[in-house]
Amino acid sequence: DYMIQKTPEYVEGNRKSVNFIVVAADWMADSATSGNFVLNPSILKDLKISIRMRSKAAKSSFGGGDAGHEHLLSCLVYCWTVLVSLPQLRDEDKKETATAANRFEVLMEEEEEEEMDENMFPSTPVPRPEPMPEVALTIEELKTADDRNDIILFLLNLDDLMGMVRTQYSVLSKNLLYHKSQSAPTPAMVEETIEGAVATNMLIQQVQQLEMELQQQHPHLTTPYRMLSTLVLPEMAQYLAYIVREHGDSTSS
Repeated sequence: DYMIQKTPEYVEGNRKSVNFIVVAADWMADSATSGNFVLNPSILKDLKISIRMRSKAAKSSFGGGDAGHEHLLSCLVYCWTVLVSLPQLRDEDKKETATAANRFEVLMEEEEEEEMDENMFPSTPVPRPEPMPEVALTIEELKTADDRNDIILFLLNLDDLMGMVRTQYSVLSKNLLYHKSQSAPTPAMVEETIEGAVATNMLIQQVQQLEMELQQQHPHLTTPYRMLSTLVLPEMAQYLAYIVREHGDSTSS
């Protein structure tokens, strides 16, 4: 948002496209050379986090080696090499722009300096990424898209984990009925109940980890509704296209 907001309207490009951050970085560099732009250093922190997160997503359970992901990462790295060398706001200037800063920043302690990975944060300029063509996807491409395949993989893993919980508590229920039939004291079930709760908690943590990895790989999948729309809408669109095509054929005949 910072890069888009700071870039004037006369700078051409689709501001909703990842390609625009490259254009914005070039404009900032040109403007800084002429003394008309000074960088807020907080953007470098945000950019560093984005690069680390995207790099981590490439190693997640949901792949990350697709061309779109590689292009986004190359754009972020390019912006880093351009922006890191620009003049930055002084401390007194930062106070004037504090309203745009992270509202939780006051609660954060200054991070310790981490060793900079040369691959993620090059110390020398890198080639400018070529913009990816922005073309409308066909229904078949939507059905085989990486985000849809990863949603299916996520739901299959979720189903397996839910099956484990179901099995755990089915055994617990049968044991409870058995103990009751044998007039066994209720405390005999305490240990098994605790084991079931621990197993459930561990599986919930696994689901949360899978969810985080899915959102790192596909940031637009932030809610169950978006996941379902990505999963279902391509097939609905294909079915509607089939109806329209069949109706058109019958009308023309």
